[in-house]
Amino acid sequence: PGETEPRLNVYPNPSKGEPISINLTGFENSEDAISMDVYDILGNKIFSRNSIFTENNKLAQINNDGELATGIYILNVSAKNKNYYERIIIK
Repeated sequence: PGETEPRLNVYPNPSKGEPISINLTGFENSEDAISMDVYDILGNKIFSRNSIFTENNKLAQINNDGELATGIYILNVSAKNKNYYERIIIK
């Protein structure tokens, strides 16, 4: 049996200042490194985190304690030699 196609879910999106949850699903028994980067609309890196993906560690969180001002951001999650992108809106 093959792996299902990985999916990146970000919620709440748009966010009104709440912590933003990031869920990357579709991997089976993987302990690969994951990197998460958030860029502003001009391409400046605002936030970066590295983690190890395990079966029990699918969910990450960005605590928006003023780090992300109102605007549009791009989340880039790199895992298993692939990049996954999601637009994040902060209201």
